[in-house]
Amino acid sequence: MKKGLNKGIVFIVIIAGVYFGLNINKTTTIEVIQQNDEAVTIQPTQAQMKEADEIKKAADEFMYFNFAKFGKTSWYDSVTSSGAKITDRERIFAVQYTDDSQFENAKKFVGSLNMFFSDKTNKKHNVEKIILFDKDNNQVYEMDTVKW
Repeated sequence: MKKGLNKGIVFIVIIAGVYFGLNINKTTTIEVIQQNDEAVTIQPTQAQMKEADEIKKAADEFMYFNFAKFGKTSWYDSVTSSGAKITDRERIFAVQYTDDSQFENAKKFVGSLNMFFSDKTNKKHNVEKIILFDKDNNQVYEMDTVKW
């Protein structure tokens, strides 16, 4: 329960980071992660927040143009939100799906996203892994990206 709650908090922080990244001139965000019962504060730089926004935008465009623009796949609408988190410690992309009946479809969405992040010509928009969260912000699936 505690682990799921912590992951939910991290997901909310990711989404908040994306939101605040869009409003970069208005505010900054501070993230607190529990590690071995010690609080570690990580503050993404403005450059990292901007990079996270660029990654989200590029990933969203890739997914739309390849899986929705000319006819949606059966799994495209299974995801409700997504966002990137870039810090000195990690580079992740988080995805949240609509409800439990969409878990398998959301995994297909993540697999397709992995094509974008694992493309060896895409050095600019790279992340280490893609994490899938359910509607209650519990981490339910994780996929490492291919490293070239």
